[in-house]
Amino acid sequence: MVDSSIVATSLYTIGTNFDGLEEVNWVALSYTLAYLGLAVFIARLSDVVGRQTAFLASLMVFAAFSIGCARASTLHQLIALRAIQGIGGSGLYSLSMVILPEITPSRRQHVIGAIIGAVIAAAGAVGPVIGGVLTEYKSWEWIFWIKWVMNTHPQRNSWAEVDYVGAFLVISASILVVFSFQYTGDQQRTQEGSGWSEATFIAPLVVGVALLGALIGWEKFAERKWSDRQLSCFPLVLLRNEYPAVVLYTALVGFSFFMLVFSFPLRLQVVDRLSPFEAGLRLLPVLGGSAVGSSVGGIVNGKADWMCEAMAISGCLMMLGYGLLNMEESSAWYFFLVLVGLGFGAASATATIFTHVRSPIRHIAPAQGIVAQSRLLGGSIGIAISTVILSLQMKEFGRNQVLTLEQLSSLGMDPQETLAIIDATTRETVGDAFVQAFATNMKVSTAVAAAAVLAALATFRPYKSRLTPKARIELLQASELEYRRSRAEVT
Repeated sequence: MVDSSIVATSLYTIGTNFDGLEEVNWVALSYTLAYLGLAVFIARLSDVVGRQTAFLASLMVFAAFSIGCARASTLHQLIALRAIQGIGGSGLYSLSMVILPEITPSRRQHVIGAIIGAVIAAAGAVGPVIGGVLTEYKSWEWIFWIKWVMNTHPQRNSWAEVDYVGAFLVISASILVVFSFQYTGDQQRTQEGSGWSEATFIAPLVVGVALLGALIGWEKFAERKWSDRQLSCFPLVLLRNEYPAVVLYTALVGFSFFMLVFSFPLRLQVVDRLSPFEAGLRLLPVLGGSAVGSSVGGIVNGKADWMCEAMAISGCLMMLGYGLLNMEESSAWYFFLVLVGLGFGAASATATIFTHVRSPIRHIAPAQGIVAQSRLLGGSIGIAISTVILSLQMKEFGRNQVLTLEQLSSLGMDPQETLAIIDATTRETVGDAFVQAFATNMKVSTAVAAAAVLAALATFRPYKSRLTPKARIELLQASELEYRRSRAEVT
């Protein structure tokens, strides 16, 4: 996740270096599509090849193609290498969500959940800082030289049990849905007209949603025909409890959080004329808040099942933070960022614990993979919507001011260079447009966080039916053992 935010900071420098500003967004988009599309499949594949093998293979792919990206001599080479690097990054991210809870004793699940939540939030907050430092004081190649990260699984399955059809449908649907939003957001910034009514947005989105429907139909058919003999990429048993609400909650939290992480540093660069490094540093309160929030979320759910309440309160904290950030800029902003960090850290930790303790053991890999993928999906759409909001504000401004389309485009990637070549009056008007765009972003984030609270409340269970995470894991382990015994008797 650090990778995505680091590279986003350096896109303009990469584009000018290769003389390809029109296509440079594909450096980020190609990685995002591969990263998001393969998360569930790689998690499930680890049930066949083993967690350690899958993780080390992902690490090797990620590291090798990071080096390849640093040595790329053309923009098209860099885009292709980034796509393959995204496959490795997808495995590292999704498998970490699976491995870490598995190797942690049941009495320590709350601790690992807190650590995971803190790391996820830190990745989003630290990325712009690192990217700003490398862009400002080194060269863009350095962003690909700094990437480095290790671990077991109880039982392996055979290749014949892999759900290849389901994997194809999951990957295709995810890529098409994300592509439609990301590509349209980029087009809004670089071209005139509205991309929402164009085929490049409608067609991928419609086909992607249709493939999701086909996925559910296929899994129903496979469940009836092969029962538990197939390693489903989207086990329908997960839809029979509160799990879908957690997936929706995670996507909504990711949407609002990454919208903030994308738009806040950009606003500071344009309005306050800060460098990328200085703007990135202003996100550090989010990092501090997320560390505390993750710890609290883990501790609260360590001895009792308060996951519904923890997720709802986390959403409320984020909603409050986004709403207050809509006020005029002041030193209090940094306290509001802490509120967002507290909420996001606790939300990430609780969602990880929830998925691990309420999913059947044989389906934990895809369950964690789906949650990881939903966070990325929500974040990708949030960034795309943020880009569209900014583009609409700038286009409204551009109708009455003298700014070329190229200047409007470069404002989203390297504000400092563009602001340096326009007059003071125009700079002030551009700043007003960015202030308005950021305010709109925070209103959208507030509404989305409110929807996340409703999704969290959908996970409520009566207190009498709740178990501690430790007791629930022990129950799941006993159930899994009984399942394997019955399956051995059948075979």
